[in-house]
Amino acid sequence: MSILLKKTTHNIQNQLADYCRSGELKSEIPGTRPERLPHYRRLVFNVIRNTLEQAFPVTHKILEEEEWESLVYRFFKEHDTQTPQVWKMPREFCQYVKANNFGEKTGRPYLNDLLWFEWLEIEVHTMPDEDPGPTTQNGNVLNDILVFNPEFRMMHLEYPVHASSAANAARLKGSYYVLIYRDKVTGAVHFIALSLLHAFIIEQLVENEMPLITLIPQAAEVFHIEDLEELKNNLVAFIHELFSRKIILGFRPK
Repeated sequence: MSILLKKTTHNIQNQLADYCRSGELKSEIPGTRPERLPHYRRLVFNVIRNTLEQAFPVTHKILEEEEWESLVYRFFKEHDTQTPQVWKMPREFCQYVKANNFGEKTGRPYLNDLLWFEWLEIEVHTMPDEDPGPTTQNGNVLNDILVFNPEFRMMHLEYPVHASSAANAARLKGSYYVLIYRDKVTGAVHFIALSLLHAFIIEQLVENEMPLITLIPQAAEVFHIEDLEELKNNLVAFIHELFSRKIILGFRPK
C-alpha cells in the first residue's frame, strides 16, 4: 500500500509540475482546486524568475525587460529542470540559452560567455570546502611542488565579458582565459585574467603536481619560445603573483 501511495504522490507531483510549466490542465489533479491552480503557477514562476535575476544580474541588466521576461518564461515553460536544488537551476538556464542559440539570434554573441561567467562565480562561491593536503611555507618556487587553492574554476571565453562592457566585448571576439577562485580565509570570490601560456602552466602544475623547473622545457616547445631564461623569469614572476593572490597556498612537504 505504501508503494502505491508513493507512486500516486509522484504522479500527482508530475501533473502539477507539468501544469505549472505549460499552463495546460490535461486532466484533473487529485487534491487540487482548478480555480487555485493559476496561483500555484504564478508563485512557481516568480521563484524561477527571482532566482535567475539574482544569479545573472549583469545579463538581466543588459537585456530589455520584455526580452528578459520572454526568455525566462520560455525556459520555465519548455525546459524540464533536472536538479531538485533551486540554487543549481541557473546552470541549466545557461545550457538552455546556449542550446537555443539565443545570443546569436538577438545579436548578442557574447551572451553564452556572460551567463557562464556569472554562473561560475556562484558555483565557486558555493562549492564545498576542499582540503589542499599537507602544505608548508618553506620551499623553492622552481624546484618544489606547488600547492594550489583547490577552490577554483578555469574557463575559456570567446568574448572578454570579465574585463569589458557588453558593447565592447561584442567587438573583441578572440581567445581569453580566466581563473575564478575563492579566498580560503575570507570566502570572497575573485578572478584573474590569464594568458594561454599561464593557463597551460596552471593546468599542468595542478594536474601533474610537477615542479615548475621540469615544465619549462615543455612549455618552451609547445609555445615555440627559444629564450628559456626569459621564460623562466616570466613564470617565476607569475607564480609569485599567484602566491600574492592566495591562488597558490604554499609547497608540498618533502
